[in-house]
Amino acid sequence: MLREVLNPFSEDALGVVAKAPPLKDLPPSIYDLALRKISPKPSGDVVFPPNPGNDILSFHLLFAACATRFAPSSREAKLVIEVTKKIIRARIGRILKEAFQGEYDEAVIVRAFSQFFPVGRVEELSLPEEVLRDLRLASRSRAPEEVLRYWVPVLKLLPALEAGKTRLTDIYISNGRAFLSQRSLVSLAAAMLEASIKKHLEKISRRKEEVRELGPIADAISRAASEPEYLESYHKRVYSVLRRGKGPGASPLRPQFFPPCIRNTLQGVSSGSRNYAITVLLTSFISYARIAPTGSARDAKVSDYLKDGRVIEDEVLPLIFEAAERCSPPLFADQPLERMNIYYHLGLGMTEEVNLDHAGRSSWYFPPNCDKVRREAPSLCTPDRDCGEVKNPLSYYAKKLLAGKKKEKADKSKPGE
Repeated sequence: MLREVLNPFSEDALGVVAKAPPLKDLPPSIYDLALRKISPKPSGDVVFPPNPGNDILSFHLLFAACATRFAPSSREAKLVIEVTKKIIRARIGRILKEAFQGEYDEAVIVRAFSQFFPVGRVEELSLPEEVLRDLRLASRSRAPEEVLRYWVPVLKLLPALEAGKTRLTDIYISNGRAFLSQRSLVSLAAAMLEASIKKHLEKISRRKEEVRELGPIADAISRAASEPEYLESYHKRVYSVLRRGKGPGASPLRPQFFPPCIRNTLQGVSSGSRNYAITVLLTSFISYARIAPTGSARDAKVSDYLKDGRVIEDEVLPLIFEAAERCSPPLFADQPLERMNIYYHLGLGMTEEVNLDHAGRSSWYFPPNCDKVRREAPSLCTPDRDCGEVKNPLSYYAKKLLAGKKKEKADKSKPGE
């Protein structure tokens, strides 16, 4: 049995889950532990709970509660992933700190990270001299945690590499083995954990029924994902593709003024509404909000407002493509032609390049009215108090944008400022 749980998806951990009793028969202490994991600052007993079996089950209660209510690409799912990674990183850090009070102990590293992938020590291999020489050169003048002391079969790292957290070109590989340092093991383990959680959530989210026992945990996830501190950091990541103020024409996008349907679309949409949400709603809204936020003339073209296609390339398309990637499943993975459709809805015709000379080859779609969004994609329509005063998502944005600019102007004109 595991002494400390670093990977809730290790072979031993999944064995515990397979033997677990039905949810209604689990003791309350396991549900309490799952709830404590959602805390923004996990306490010491969460980092190292006394019962590894209960610890494993509490992780899986967390995943199950998330999957029964929230989409795998949702803000709430991302919170669960972050919370889990934070706890596991704290555990790894504590193990390493306690293990290396004196002499560097490689056996501790091997035992810990073997929960994620097979790990061996370089010194146990019979390697060609040229490989040993390369490893010595690569490790020269490095701190102990950066020395290439360990190896992992490359194929076992594929889920972590596919997550995009580490590039294959950053790893020294020879004869099917990746040679790694302690620091790279930590980052790859975190990537492996994230990939495992995402895959698990996608698998179990197909079970749409919500289990009564999981309701309090799902409620806690929802509350935590709505905390201002988390929302701020989440939205910074969502809108990180924007290059504010780089391009000419109109003004930089102001995401804080986006209507709820657009914010929901940016967080990722499930398969039933993906095409409408990304290709029709988001493409039209983002392009008008960036290029002509207060509306346009009838039969307008993007080239009527722009003289430089970089605005579309650098600010409009990246935001749309990021949202398409967050869909479940990602929109272009099974419908690659939708990428071309996005250009078509921008008025550039059936193409995959931004050429303002082609503007007008198709109509530049105007954002659909709220009643149509409500009819075509009801899950995206979660009105706030400002929605009742407008009939179109762009009107919502224009109104909030104007009010925001007036407030900024008034604040600047205050005496002493």
